[in-house]
Amino acid sequence: MIRDLEQSDIPRLQELFSSQGFECNAPDWSKLKGQALVDADGVIRMVLADRPTVEEYMLIDKGNWATPGMKFELFQELHEAERVSLQQRGIEDCHIFVPPCARSFAHKLKKFLGWVNSLGPNGDWIALTRDV
Repeated sequence: MIRDLEQSDIPRLQELFSSQGFECNAPDWSKLKGQALVDADGVIRMVLADRPTVEEYMLIDKGNWATPGMKFELFQELHEAERVSLQQRGIEDCHIFVPPCARSFAHKLKKFLGWVNSLGPNGDWIALTRDV
């Protein structure tokens, strides 16, 4: 039988997580939703759990409406407004894929705005993530 995860499943989720031998901290199970595969005795045998996250896209007018420095200052304001908006919506992290032609922008995201490299690239694109 497949059913929705319930808060009462948390001890079993912790047990399954511990038995996997992962070398990382467990997620906050109370924030996860998902599905559980349960046997005839009601024992959870398999779980797919999820939490909301977002993928960011940035579009910019490349014209001469502002200097590069001013554009980055304005981007920082926009970035903070978006961070607050995501936080208010209950989003905990977000992801962005920066094309190879914008490596210097990816560097600025990491250096000034708290982004870090994700586990791996999406093709040649630079994969970054950030906690909200």
